[in-house]
Amino acid sequence: MSKIIQMLVGFFIIIQNLYSQNLVINGSFEDYKYCPGELMPKELFSPDGWEKITGMSTPDYYNSCAIDINYSVPINHMGNISAYKGNGYIGIIPFNLEGYMEHVVGKLDTTLIKGKTYNISFYYLIPNYRVRYFSSKLEVYISDVKPRLGVLPYYNTNDMGQFKAQITNPETNILKDSAWTKFEGKYIAIGGEKYITIGIFYDNSSDLANEIDEVEKYFMKKGKTKDIKYYQKWAVKNEGFIKSKDFGEEDYPYYLIDNVCVELIKEGYVPE
Repeated sequence: MSKIIQMLVGFFIIIQNLYSQNLVINGSFEDYKYCPGELMPKELFSPDGWEKITGMSTPDYYNSCAIDINYSVPINHMGNISAYKGNGYIGIIPFNLEGYMEHVVGKLDTTLIKGKTYNISFYYLIPNYRVRYFSSKLEVYISDVKPRLGVLPYYNTNDMGQFKAQITNPETNILKDSAWTKFEGKYIAIGGEKYITIGIFYDNSSDLANEIDEVEKYFMKKGKTKDIKYYQKWAVKNEGFIKSKDFGEEDYPYYLIDNVCVELIKEGYVPE
């Protein structure tokens, strides 16, 4: 074995030893209760260990076992996209211009230890030619209790004020990567956390709350409360909505997600 190969092998062993095993149950979405298909309502969202947190939201599950080609892997309604790892991945609409939001929550196989630092990561991909808008919004929330946002999958100041994401993509980093790209951050545990939620959280955003109030008041005066577009003006102005040059069919950002990991960083790790 050459010295270069020996050095590379040693390097990878060192990197591997910095982390313990992945704590996320079914982090690569291989296992499922139901294979995606025409007879399976989208509302079921069937990967093992994962749930949606809003009753009527419809995050997507893709797997090579799918009966319905729209949700197969690699060929599906979002293109020809192989999984980052294995045969499955999920897709979410983080939000659209009417306040619709999708979140997914996964369970850990053990609770986090107080004071310990964990590396949180997953891979995302944007099906560029299909979406019309890009955004910088993508966040992770770690919690001891499974979050719930009620039935309707729309922004609600009372619901969203409960949560504060611990890992957030920088606002200046517009997400439009058409190849699998790593999203990553460090988290120091409070202790007892056992859930990871992926989506976006508008915690304590006074600007957004004020905008929603003004729009609601306007529509209530018009007697059109059912047609409230919760935060359209605010989102366009503040949320980094960037139009795709390809002018895709879907009027919202859309993220495919795979290989979700929560790993304890072992002693001896030196942060960058």
